[in-house]
Amino acid sequence: MRFGARVLKTGIAVVLTFLITNQIGLTPALIAGIAAVNALQPNVYRSLETTWNQFRGNTIGAISAIIMVLLFGSNVLIIGLTVILVLAMLLFFKLQSVSTLAVITVIAIMDVPFGTDLGTTDFLIIAGTRFSLDDWCSRITACQSGLYTAAL
Repeated sequence: MRFGARVLKTGIAVVLTFLITNQIGLTPALIAGIAAVNALQPNVYRSLETTWNQFRGNTIGAISAIIMVLLFGSNVLIIGLTVILVLAMLLFFKLQSVSTLAVITVIAIMDVPFGTDLGTTDFLIIAGTRFSLDDWCSRITACQSGLYTAAL
């Protein structure tokens, strides 16, 4: 790996992602940072294509995680089963390229601390925040990456 434009884009994307999420007050910024790094590609077209695929994969992961928690609660076996189901759906829809980020989304949403008794509304708010951070920052980073790449 050489030090070049892609290295700079990655650093800028991470900094911007953390600044934006901290400025807006959204947490956890970790998910947004991971999404930002995964969205970066060598050119504008691939960045936009990757972002679109990430959006679809993350939507599948988020909806599956929410449904499973609401139906069965959150424990290690249900999380594992949900990961397996999401990976199977991603294979079916030919979205295996975004499986890592979709699984991170599942884990982030289903990671309700053991012993915590959240109401349905509280859980849905937390799940929505975690999903929107992931998806929103992927799209912003792809746009930033595309503009930066076009400027080079």
